[in-house]
Amino acid sequence: SMVFGTIVGSFGDTIGRKKTCILFGILYTLSCFTKHFSNFYVLMLGRLLGGVATSLLFSVFEAWMVCEHNEQRFAPSLLGGTFSQAYFCNSIVAISAGLVGQWAARTFSNGEGDNLVAPFDCAAILLTIGTTVVALTWMENYGNKTSPFLEQMQMASTVIVQNQEVVIAGACQSLFEGAMYTFVF
Repeated sequence: SMVFGTIVGSFGDTIGRKKTCILFGILYTLSCFTKHFSNFYVLMLGRLLGGVATSLLFSVFEAWMVCEHNEQRFAPSLLGGTFSQAYFCNSIVAISAGLVGQWAARTFSNGEGDNLVAPFDCAAILLTIGTTVVALTWMENYGNKTSPFLEQMQMASTVIVQNQEVVIAGACQSLFEGAMYTFVF
């Protein structure tokens, strides 16, 4: 996530945000399937896929929403309420997912304790359904396709160097995600 987080936004802008959201679903589903193997390299591949997918999750979906909101010419004041509701619902879904994951681990146990792969299997099923919904119902939208990727990265670097608030926000986000990943994993 740390390595790919800086480039996935521009990647999504270039090839299309809908396609990139679909890529998220595919990568995270593959990451879930790697949990069935005890091979270190397969598990590391799963972590890499999960890291890239997480970077997509925290950038491309919101970018798609903002662009689609503007394309549909909805009032700009509605966007804040939409995101507020989305974050609230996300909290409820996260709690529910934890309960379903615990249920799956216990229900599909192999007799030697909880089945620790079952929650990932449940996630893969839901990811497949969600990715299918995105593929069939969302419109494609793009970001700034006129400036080359390296030029976009150079402009972003300039903003980071010149604006202390961006550096502070990035540091806070990094520390928060680091704490979250330490707790979760």
